[in-house]
Amino acid sequence: AVVAVPEGLVGRLGNVTPNTSELRLITDPSMRVSCDIELDVPDAGFAHGILSGRGLNPVAATETSILYVVPPLRIQNVAQQPTLPPRARIITSGLGGVFPRGLLVGFLIDGAHGDETNLEQEGDVEPAVDFLSLENVFIRRAD
Repeated sequence: AVVAVPEGLVGRLGNVTPNTSELRLITDPSMRVSCDIELDVPDAGFAHGILSGRGLNPVAATETSILYVVPPLRIQNVAQQPTLPPRARIITSGLGGVFPRGLLVGFLIDGAHGDETNLEQEGDVEPAVDFLSLENVFIRRAD
């Protein structure tokens, strides 16, 4: 099942028992989401890529709590052309059948750049969801 809030995609349910359920956030480094990147050229369509998380990083410990920072998500495996604009919207593609098409995931931070092979592009993504202030979510059952 898909987990979301009005701002965008949160993740998906993992193990479910009669009394509990496990939520896998898109910030999880093992989570992969097939995404489309909206291009700023009219009628250009989308560029496709795979988004993954980088986890949560603890930044400080106090007597009562640990503070965390959500590092940017990462989009990879994007074709070298066309050039991706900064602040491009990134949505779920629907490929793979896990997430439905069109859920907002985030925004490309500074545009994309070539990966280590210079055959594809990759870039950092600001999540649409503020993961540190989540309280309530919607669960969409898979049909």
